[in-house]
Amino acid sequence: MIFFAHSFSLAFVLSVLSSESFANPIVSRQAEHIAHLGCWKDSAPRTLHHRVSSADVADKTSFQGCTDVCFNAGWPLAGVEYGDECYCGNGILYNYGLSESCNMDCPGGNTSVTCGGPDAIQIYSTGAGPYTVGPASLLFSYNGWITAHCYEDDIWSFGGPRLLPHIPPNEPPAESMNVEKCVDACNVSGYTSAGLEWGQECWCGNVTYPPGESVPDFECAIPCNGDDTEMCGGSSRILLYTKL
Repeated sequence: MIFFAHSFSLAFVLSVLSSESFANPIVSRQAEHIAHLGCWKDSAPRTLHHRVSSADVADKTSFQGCTDVCFNAGWPLAGVEYGDECYCGNGILYNYGLSESCNMDCPGGNTSVTCGGPDAIQIYSTGAGPYTVGPASLLFSYNGWITAHCYEDDIWSFGGPRLLPHIPPNEPPAESMNVEKCVDACNVSGYTSAGLEWGQECWCGNVTYPPGESVPDFECAIPCNGDDTEMCGGSSRILLYTKL
């Protein structure tokens, strides 16, 4: 399910995602442009993917500083947890559900607001664009490509080559990875196979018939960083797509 910021009567243009965005001057967001999405359970792996260094958060006394830095980096979601932790993301990963444990004070003696709690994160829409809420499911086909399902790609245990050995020259950024972007990147580069691992890695090759048998699809169920309604492989497991 995809949620858009205008569902909260907001209208903003999606900022460009960039690893250098955190180095840019921070523009403070007005509180009325930020929508509180509630208190959510958190675990490992994290509900919001990207951890922000405390040094990058100018105002640590409330959720405001965290939402500022996430918005300026182009992330549609921001979350505060355990009093002083800040996270950004494109989607509410894993959808662990709501929590009632966001009861920790924010730093600096500000007792008028809370900043999450232990294994509990207060999530806000920054207004930077659309976001998603899982759970992830298998995308069976896209633009003439179909899934060949999930395969082992355990180079650490077996020491062999990867099932798909190539990183596309135009590899999508890890923070915005999804099936469509990986398939498009491999297709433009002339490959006939594309694969995703760890929710954020894109691999290309020309495997018509993968060696060995596939493993259950749930082993490739890590959500994509860029769209957590889609599966993007797993730990040493590659979700394979082939061109028709």
